[in-house]
Amino acid sequence: MAVKPLDYLKETWTELGKITWPTRNEVIKMSVTVLIVSGLIAVFIAGLDIFFTEFISRLINL
Repeated sequence: MAVKPLDYLKETWTELGKITWPTRNEVIKMSVTVLIVSGLIAVFIAGLDIFFTEFISRLINL
């Protein structure tokens, strides 16, 4: 079932109008949350990296 390109674009534009876009405050809150969680995960992974680097280093030097 082929759809004409112009019909496809019209339908797509109509669907975009149905989207409930987040407010500015919601976007800011979600962005801050993502940044905080990303930072915490980065710190956790860095901690694991330091721990295992030190552990392997001491294990090799036995």
